[in-house]
Amino acid sequence: MYIYINLLFGAGLFIWVIMLIPSVMLFDAPGSTNSPLTLALFISFLFYPILYFFGLAINYAIEDTKEDRSKKAKYASLPTLSIVAVVICLILIDTLCEGKLSCSL
Repeated sequence: MYIYINLLFGAGLFIWVIMLIPSVMLFDAPGSTNSPLTLALFISFLFYPILYFFGLAINYAIEDTKEDRSKKAKYASLPTLSIVAVVICLILIDTLCEGKLSCSL
């Protein structure tokens, strides 16, 4: 099971590259460099591959027994944290800042 999760999030790296390239344009609007939500959105984009490779390294360090397979699936699902953080940041930017990236709270 954890192998399929690793493959799924590994395929997500291709999408991550496509989304990361234009993500530097988040700071194009005047005042957006001072927005903590915009910075949090950008950082959550950056953490996707870090969490993926961390989970992958932990999976190969843990022995493969039946008791450890659920633990491996949890570590393989670490990139979900980055995806959830991106969604939360987008919702907060939409609700608190009315969709403007140059909002300072």
